[in-house]
Amino acid sequence: MEDILLTKVGTVGNVAIIETSKNFSIFVQVALIKPKLDEVDSRFLMYVLHSRCGQEEIASKSSQSTMRFIGTQKIATIKIPLPPLPEQKTIAHTLRTIQKAKETRQRELELERERKAALMQYLFTHGAHNEQREKNKIGKIPKSWSIVPFKSITVSGTQNGIYKSKEFYGRGYQIADMKDIFKGEILEIVVTLQACDRKIQALEKELTLIDELFHAMLEQLMTGKISTQPLTETYV
Repeated sequence: MEDILLTKVGTVGNVAIIETSKNFSIFVQVALIKPKLDEVDSRFLMYVLHSRCGQEEIASKSSQSTMRFIGTQKIATIKIPLPPLPEQKTIAHTLRTIQKAKETRQRELELERERKAALMQYLFTHGAHNEQREKNKIGKIPKSWSIVPFKSITVSGTQNGIYKSKEFYGRGYQIADMKDIFKGEILEIVVTLQACDRKIQALEKELTLIDELFHAMLEQLMTGKISTQPLTETYV
């Protein structure tokens, strides 16, 4: 545990920390790095290799033929900034805290997407009122629903609506919006799914912001632009 893996062929420079005690083999395209734990924190080493300065250093040592490649001898010559061990641990702890927040939101996003898929499956087979169902050629649907060919419910084929920018708002004909079209049970289904979409969009936006925060903090901490002294005193 706490060793570092570095990809060295093709996609060079991807970094991961080993967090399992299980035995496993390493593919030839991956390098194993065993840090001296009395001098360097493993997670700090992972983050510094992931940072801009670390990636630029890896790129400068890589060679290019049909694929990019960095050998173990070249990896040994990589230079990294190395603060005192307590400061390394503080930096690693700070960045890991942000990563954990991102992982939590990622799990929430995946669950919400699964919830929406399950809701769609249920609503379009059971309806919004959980009424009795009947089997037909496309499967079971609510008893009050009908199966019709799409062309039978249109007058002259499907047509696109119009789009107007905000400068045209406030004059001319009123434009029918989604909320003006759907009524009754269909509206209930749409509203339910729209609520899922809003939550998914909010989580996606939050994930983007957390990712931006992580990379900003990574670069600031690895270049010493942010002092870790207050954090070191708290964490250590």
